[in-house]
Amino acid sequence: MAKFTYSLENADETNITHISISPEPDWDDFNEFAAQFIADIGAEVRAEDYGMDRHQVDYELNGERYLLHYEHYSQSVWTEPQ
Repeated sequence: MAKFTYSLENADETNITHISISPEPDWDDFNEFAAQFIADIGAEVRAEDYGMDRHQVDYELNGERYLLHYEHYSQSVWTEPQ
């Protein structure tokens, strides 16, 4: 598994948290980043959806549900509460 470093940046007036990752995951290894991120924060995966242009991981942390997103075209990664 690749070892990623990342930082979180909360968007000003939304519940979205942008994630800057190094090295940037590509389409094929985003699932490795997602597994590392979920393990690092101590969350539990509820569902995964690896689609044509967006990947989503539904996870639970401290009784709250979140979605981790990866958008292929913009190479964006973010998380938000459900």
